[in-house]
Amino acid sequence: MLVANDYKFDPGEHLLRTIAMHKEKLFYDGACPLCNAEVSQLKKLADNKLQFINVHDMDVAACDVEPLLRVLHYEKANGVMLKGLDANVAAWQRTPLAFFWNWLRWPVIRPIADCIYLAWADLRFNRLYPDGINKQQDDL
Repeated sequence: MLVANDYKFDPGEHLLRTIAMHKEKLFYDGACPLCNAEVSQLKKLADNKLQFINVHDMDVAACDVEPLLRVLHYEKANGVMLKGLDANVAAWQRTPLAFFWNWLRWPVIRPIADCIYLAWADLRFNRLYPDGINKQQDDL
């Protein structure tokens, strides 16, 4: 017979189990054709611990959603949020093609790759949302 005092609660073990149960999340712009193409490939290749969240399906204010639409966001199971190219590489780490993306985080390449990503992200955002996110949200 198990008595309540026989079981010792281990907070560390509980925390590890809780983290293990949570999926990692990739927040992407579902209105972006390139984003959709990449997410389509990721869905085919990624393990089942990655959840894909279209930012447009979220119920949040425009001021909160704009940063999510400007660059990719990736929430790790432990709650740490990665942004931009770090988020992109983290998502691809969940696939068998992870090694193709690792070089983008090498110390010499990283700042150059980040600059290119941010420039592209700004162009993409301004092309998709020329009147800003508030106008776009009103149309949805």
